[in-house]
Amino acid sequence: MNVRKKHAPPKSLIYTGNVYIDTTIETVTFSEEHMSEVIGHNADTSKNQWVQVIGLTQEKKIIELCEKYGIDPLIVEDIFNVNQRSKIEWKNDTLFAVIKSAKINTNIDAVKNPIAHDYISFILQGTTLITFHEMDDHVFDVLYERLKDPNSYVRKHSVDYLYYRMLDNLIDNATEVEQEISMTTNVLEERILALKKADQATLYQSRKELIYLKSAIDPIAKEFAKRFFKHDLFGAETQELFLDLEDHIIRLSDNIVSEKEALRNLLDLHMNNVSYHMNNIMKTLTIFSAIFIPLSFLAGVFGMNFIHFDFLTNPNGMVYFILFCISLAIMMLVYFKWKKWY
Repeated sequence: MNVRKKHAPPKSLIYTGNVYIDTTIETVTFSEEHMSEVIGHNADTSKNQWVQVIGLTQEKKIIELCEKYGIDPLIVEDIFNVNQRSKIEWKNDTLFAVIKSAKINTNIDAVKNPIAHDYISFILQGTTLITFHEMDDHVFDVLYERLKDPNSYVRKHSVDYLYYRMLDNLIDNATEVEQEISMTTNVLEERILALKKADQATLYQSRKELIYLKSAIDPIAKEFAKRFFKHDLFGAETQELFLDLEDHIIRLSDNIVSEKEALRNLLDLHMNNVSYHMNNIMKTLTIFSAIFIPLSFLAGVFGMNFIHFDFLTNPNGMVYFILFCISLAIMMLVYFKWKKWY
């Protein structure tokens, strides 16, 4: 958390994240016949408009936008607090939603971070939809391109349908991430079973991503169960689409639980393999130690400088001693094998 937020009073509008990019605001106004885009905002609520805010660092700029649209200060505080859980809630006739986004990173330079995360807030009121992004991850670029097409389905509907398409897009991205983790899990399982080895970094990273997905999806599934979309702001057709999206969310949530359990079992299997391998090493070392304990004792006895020690004067004493030591070691190995100690 940003240290500026510590000990701050309620309604303190302070950005709590660590992604420092300049705040940009773009407004897309659209209808079936016309579509226009401007830099900034115009607060014209007589037309369908999508206001996209990217970057949360310039707080004054965002506060000014929210004041022009009459957004509750508590909602604005939640927009800046990027450590929130995912949620969807109504405040009077304003729908506020927070979604933790996860998508496959298509940036070729992002080898070390194949999954991109974002904190996205939505405000839906009347004919206006405002989205706040912590970073510019181009998650809604496909919808932006469709708004340019006068024959697209998005242009023929109001912002309630656009909001549905955005949620649907986020769920599709999360499903793609879950499927990617599922394929990684299968590869890890084959490697563990065949080679008794596993890439621990990949194993723990996959588990971490599943935990992130679960924390993002489960609260949304609960809000869908409460039928938040049964409101006059959403048309009948859009409400039916939300019911279909609910099935996708429930299926995704179930898959996440299954994958999380599979990864936990793989982790247990991996740890068992490590333990088994370590036990074999210790067993081998113990056998060698057990064999050399009597041999060391005999070497110590025959190495003492006694005056009367007839065996030491025997011309074949060295040969007898070596043969006896070898025979003793072989007998101990046979005994250990008979007892099934190795």
